[in-house]
Amino acid sequence: MTALGRLRDEAPDEALERRAPGDVATVAGPAPLPWLSALAVAGFVNAGNWKTSPLLSGVPFDLTLVLAALVVAVVGWRIITDGIPFPVAVVVAGFSLLVPPLLWTVSSAYADEKTLHLLTLTLLSALAPAVLVRTVEDARRLLTGYAAISLLTVVNVLVDPAPVATYRGAPLALPGVTTIAVGQSAAFVLLFAALAVIWKQRWSLLWAPPVAAAAILVMLQTGSRGPLLSAGGAMVVTVALLRPPLVRAGAVVGLVALAVTGLFARAPRYAQERIEQAAQGQVTGDILLRVRLFQAAVRSVGRDPFGIGWGGYERIAPEGYRYPHNLALELLTEAGVVFGGLFLAWVLLYYLWARRAGACFTTSVLLAGFSFALLGSTTSGDVNDNRAMFMLLGASVAIVHRTRARDRAGPP
Repeated sequence: MTALGRLRDEAPDEALERRAPGDVATVAGPAPLPWLSALAVAGFVNAGNWKTSPLLSGVPFDLTLVLAALVVAVVGWRIITDGIPFPVAVVVAGFSLLVPPLLWTVSSAYADEKTLHLLTLTLLSALAPAVLVRTVEDARRLLTGYAAISLLTVVNVLVDPAPVATYRGAPLALPGVTTIAVGQSAAFVLLFAALAVIWKQRWSLLWAPPVAAAAILVMLQTGSRGPLLSAGGAMVVTVALLRPPLVRAGAVVGLVALAVTGLFARAPRYAQERIEQAAQGQVTGDILLRVRLFQAAVRSVGRDPFGIGWGGYERIAPEGYRYPHNLALELLTEAGVVFGGLFLAWVLLYYLWARRAGACFTTSVLLAGFSFALLGSTTSGDVNDNRAMFMLLGASVAIVHRTRARDRAGPP
């Protein structure tokens, strides 16, 4: 790469580092142990994928709570040294929309646990990046840390795969970890590697192709259709919104599609069948069940537009399910059209604003990860299962307001 080409590729990231009014980080210097902060947040968000594994299931403590305590410690240290940034107020204001539904929440074991986790651990997943991301380099470290921990999941599946059932040809995952969770980790690794090549990151042509191939293979082996389709959608959306160098982007997207086609034959038989059924538009099995869950949520919104309280979907769910496997429907059903709708609008607003940070590698990974998380939230998990999305939301809030402060400051 020529020096001019390198400067052109790196300029948007560097531009975000320009000093702006009230930007404490550029005055006080880098945060203490910045990589520890990034890995603590990434590990905390991803803890659910590891604490039930044979490697960690025997530890005498809850991995999520221990990492949450570490995140609180690094966040507290950053506040003490650099102050409270404005994005913290934005995140707190957004999550305050989820408090009024407590007034009509009916207490139950699931509702109480869900509410507690929502206003503590899930809030922390968005609040921590709002405190820690003061520059684009902070955001890059956070995204790199999350990609690295996700890559550990990919490698673990390749080295020590565990069939999800005893029949021959069953999809692969990890002990105690769902195929969807493994697929989500693999998808983020794929997006990170593909975008590294598109934006010509250092040494990306050496490490990104094998990493992307490994991530694609693991996604196919899980047979998890949501992450596979969401990853493709996220890549297309990111290229369309940020418009990176189109020749490289087109070449990378084409190579990823070829890799999916070529590696499909190496997936277990029933993982292949699951993917083929989705590709053919067959509404059977758990896809049909998802439709029934969605319908129950829509009927509930029609009957109770103000919501039925946190955990209330459990009372109306078919076949004993606790949530509709769709974040938007879950919020509209339980928090109501007013508060749930405002919260969704807030999330989507900062998702759309994230592109204002400029076209660069860091912004593209943030936007791609956010796009993937939003698409994935339409088919799986409840609100507390979407902590990765809230982590990316908090980082987006921080980057958006950092960019606005930079623009107000004008040229350096």
